[in-house]
Amino acid sequence: MNLIKSIILLVFLSIGTIVPAQAVHLVTNELDNGPGSLRYLISLAEQGDTIHFDNSVKNVALTSGQIQIDKSVSIVGNSGNIKITRDTTSRFRIFDIGVSGAGIKVIIRNLDIMNGITDIGDSETGGGIRINSQYDSVFLIGCNIRQNQTGSPESLSFYVGTGNGGGIMNNGFLSMDDCRVADNLTGTPFFGGNTGAGGGIFNAGRLILTDCSIEFNTTGLGCFWAEESGAIGGTGGNGGGIANTGSLLIISSNIADNLTGAGGTADAQHASAIGGNGGAGGGIFNLGTMELLNDRISGNKTGNGGNANGWHEFSFGGDGGKGGGCYNTGTCRMVNCFIQENESGEGELTSNESGNGGNGGGFYNNHITKIINCLFSANKTGNNPAGSQSGYPGNGAGIFNSTPSVSLDIINSTISGNTIPLSCHSGQGGGLFNESNYSHIQNSIFYNNSVNQTIPSDIKGLFISRYSLIGTVEGSFQHDTTCIYYTDPLFISYPYDFRLQSGSPAINAANPDTANLGLPLTDIGLRPRIVRDTLDIGAYERQIAENDNIYLQPEHITFPTIEVGSFASGNMNLIITGEHPAIIDSITSSDDFRLQIPGQTSWSTRLCNLNLPPGAHPVNIRFQPFHSGSYEYYIQLYYHDDSVSKTTGIYVSGAAEYCNALSGDILQDTTWQDCITLVGNVKVKKSFTLHIAPGTKVKAAGPYEIQVDGMILASGTASQPIEFSGISLNDTLNISWNGIHLRKPTNELYSTYSFLDYCTIRDVNKQTGSGAIYLEYNHLPGLIDISNCQFENNRTTSPLTGGAAIFKHDGEKCNLSITNTIFRNNSAILGGGAYFSDAEGTDNVTTITNSLFNHNSCASGNAGSALAGAYSDKLTNCTFFGNPYPSITGNNVIIQNCLFWPSEVNSTNLVNAQVSYSNIGMGYPDFADTSQYDYHLLPASYAIDAGNPATITVSADLDGNPRISGPIIDLGCFEYQRVYQQLIEVLPESLDLYTTLNKEVFLFNMVIRNKGIEPLTIDSICLPAGFWLNDSHDGWANPLKGLIIGPNSLSMPVVRFLPDKDTVYSGYITFYSNSQIDSILSISVHGHVSPSGISDQEATGNDFTISPNPTTGFVSFCRLTNVKQLEIADMKGIVQLAIPLWKPKETATVDLRKLNKGMYLVKLIFDDKIVTRKLILQ
Repeated sequence: MNLIKSIILLVFLSIGTIVPAQAVHLVTNELDNGPGSLRYLISLAEQGDTIHFDNSVKNVALTSGQIQIDKSVSIVGNSGNIKITRDTTSRFRIFDIGVSGAGIKVIIRNLDIMNGITDIGDSETGGGIRINSQYDSVFLIGCNIRQNQTGSPESLSFYVGTGNGGGIMNNGFLSMDDCRVADNLTGTPFFGGNTGAGGGIFNAGRLILTDCSIEFNTTGLGCFWAEESGAIGGTGGNGGGIANTGSLLIISSNIADNLTGAGGTADAQHASAIGGNGGAGGGIFNLGTMELLNDRISGNKTGNGGNANGWHEFSFGGDGGKGGGCYNTGTCRMVNCFIQENESGEGELTSNESGNGGNGGGFYNNHITKIINCLFSANKTGNNPAGSQSGYPGNGAGIFNSTPSVSLDIINSTISGNTIPLSCHSGQGGGLFNESNYSHIQNSIFYNNSVNQTIPSDIKGLFISRYSLIGTVEGSFQHDTTCIYYTDPLFISYPYDFRLQSGSPAINAANPDTANLGLPLTDIGLRPRIVRDTLDIGAYERQIAENDNIYLQPEHITFPTIEVGSFASGNMNLIITGEHPAIIDSITSSDDFRLQIPGQTSWSTRLCNLNLPPGAHPVNIRFQPFHSGSYEYYIQLYYHDDSVSKTTGIYVSGAAEYCNALSGDILQDTTWQDCITLVGNVKVKKSFTLHIAPGTKVKAAGPYEIQVDGMILASGTASQPIEFSGISLNDTLNISWNGIHLRKPTNELYSTYSFLDYCTIRDVNKQTGSGAIYLEYNHLPGLIDISNCQFENNRTTSPLTGGAAIFKHDGEKCNLSITNTIFRNNSAILGGGAYFSDAEGTDNVTTITNSLFNHNSCASGNAGSALAGAYSDKLTNCTFFGNPYPSITGNNVIIQNCLFWPSEVNSTNLVNAQVSYSNIGMGYPDFADTSQYDYHLLPASYAIDAGNPATITVSADLDGNPRISGPIIDLGCFEYQRVYQQLIEVLPESLDLYTTLNKEVFLFNMVIRNKGIEPLTIDSICLPAGFWLNDSHDGWANPLKGLIIGPNSLSMPVVRFLPDKDTVYSGYITFYSNSQIDSILSISVHGHVSPSGISDQEATGNDFTISPNPTTGFVSFCRLTNVKQLEIADMKGIVQLAIPLWKPKETATVDLRKLNKGMYLVKLIFDDKIVTRKLILQ
């Protein structure tokens, strides 16, 4: 069970999608605007860009107005923080973030945001930062928000209020980590206006504070009101530190020394005048939902009441503000918090009736609240004015409870040393005052609270108590014999140390049934909450003396923040001292932190009955969170002998987050990259394209799918494949998801093209519908291209559909091409690997080439364990292994160059199957190692050179090696690769030629060298379509035959590329020898076509030269065509030098001697692309 149960959700369902370009910009000056300035670079940045600061930048001074941030960016300051300040008499805030409904994500790190001030008016909120939309998400890390304010009128302004949020106004999602919000304030209206709330922060959205300080913030005074017919002064601003009307979570933070404004003065001369009340909630004012975990709320104060100048018997001074530490009229949960030395405001003296002191010195409650493991001490309420005979001091110095219909629950807390001051009219309830309903008290201590400074008064009013220690009681209460009354709890050092002495009556006296208390694992001092058999009363648990002979090291392990679904590992030592072995009853952890003793136990939350000798024993810890949020746990060790410490342990903590959590509709062309977590369905709307970059990991946090009405282009690479999966929870359990759903309604009159290249798709588990890739009702022309992919561990249990990996549903005119793809361990009712529910026709052909189907299964006995429903489809060079009979079902299927094994259980059940060239292998083909899923051919395999060469449709096999490595193509998906003594050398090792459509281009520098001592005859040189060779300029040939090269000699044939289609031509030039010394050699060749007529050099920057490279200082750049800009960046992407446009064929010489030695990236920036080169500075 986690100490912190709240989950910090980085789930922005309304963000839509973010297109992280991830360019890096560098602020190089401290100016308000212009190139190199912060404002300029924010306007220049694209979605997902990052902005850094040069080390020379310390203080950015803004003079022209606020900086508007309307896109997803990261702004990262340097250590020591960059100051962003307003440096003018003009009024404006520092950052205005987001626009209504836009949905952006902004990260700001290591900045001091200072001296912002808004104009006057209720709408002018957020002196330092304003976050506008509920869809916006902002993360502040290591920032200081200081000395900002919402504006006060500088002259007479009537009925004009002041804005909320002196430091920050949040209407969206705001997460703050290690930040300080200090010395901010809301303005004071002059006459008749409302006073802004939230001196430090006003939150109307979702706010999470972690390890933050909110201190010395102030709200404005209540407005002055003067009216001859009667006047009422305005109320001081609420929430000196924080005002919340939304959702608030505060973790391990300090809310200290904040102040709300005093009530406004009322002036009616000869009529009734009522002074305004002081603002409520010195530290926190809550009207929403609030959770406080491990926080300290101290030294906060609410404002005093306002003065009243009216007719003598009709003057009433204002009351002091309520809730010195915290005011709650929403929903509140408070765990392991210190509420100390807070004070409510004083009433104001008038000639008639003076105001009362504010109620609730520590905490004022008017709604549902649960207080667990908290300490309330040294709080006090405000007094009535000195010399007054009418006003009263505030009630409830520790807690004032005014809930008329709902209860206040106080569990395992200590309320002691709270005081109502000396007055002619005594206040009530030094510890707790219940005004109108019962409080429920359990396992708590109320002792040494007082009224009139010294008179004991722990609880006043209605309450129900169990298993508690209460000093004095006034009023009606219900209790049983489990409570202890009028007894000293024996604190160690009252009023400084509220831990229990040995012999305290509170030890082992709490409710032994803790199941429904909601207790954390530690007490308020972060020590074990239960040490002995029974819980102690109060916030502190009495700990056993530190003379253990068995313990764990270190005292605390902190794991780094990781992604949900991954894990981090650590270790500790179990130390056993003395001369005898120790028997460990158990070491207990949680599902999030699992334990293992190397070589002795498996991963578990509980290690039991361990008999270990003296010494140090390593224990491994693995942090594997299921959800986003912060995690803390106390790992406890139980020892079998009560003569030593029965328990000891260590604290472990960590945090987890979703990476780019997304859901919702995609309404523009969008790129995903890095890591994406699906937290709901994502829908690519019609006419838009979802691009997925190489290396992207797409993880689903539930049964979600990617619905595609437009197009999806997932283009991984061999070294950076794209991964689609659920989130892994532990060794055996994954969260399943619903795959990719390619949809096209029948009434849509457009065609489509989608492809997946180098993708891995796994963990799909569907109860209804089918297919990790589901092609639904594609009735109009289209093409789905799947190549170099792997489908693994996908499941569907739908009885009406099938195809766990791919389900193609009635795809009229939609052609599906599958190349170089693996189908492994997929299962369905019909078609374990794939199921093609095609209409009977020939315009929806599926072709499967160079693919592997192994260990797929189906529940229906005659339904195609690997492939079902095939109709007029073509299978070429595929391998089927371990798929139960029948592996394929269908009609008119063309199968060529395929292998099936074992034949007796892996054969087909086909109607009118067309098998050409007798090239179906049914005997064992001598695979390398089937136990390791290795289906490469051994040298003696009958499948080598047994295929039909006329069936070649691709140039490479499943490994990416040449598809023909011998005289004839092999059977199956892997080509046996012959190893030769390389006596033929061909240069270059690969070719890339560029031209326009129907225009030929030539390569004159190909070299074929015979390195042997005998003449060599090249039987033929085979080229892909579009290419020809000529060795004598007599004629172009493909293939070229009979080329004779003498010993140690070379030939230089000319290569011609003449494309007749607007496409990329790719393949191999393969050299066949008639000699055994060097029978075959291949090089890759690519031909590129540009219909716009842009040349090879303009398209790629191949004409660009860097000289010398490497260099020791000066370097020259030369280019034949136009460049928009040239940048030199370090390997982190930070631009060090930028060179503007220069004319073609001119040389630019640059001095790099000021740069550090190392490798740099040279970027040529065109209008539509960026070309990169490497430069080494020695």
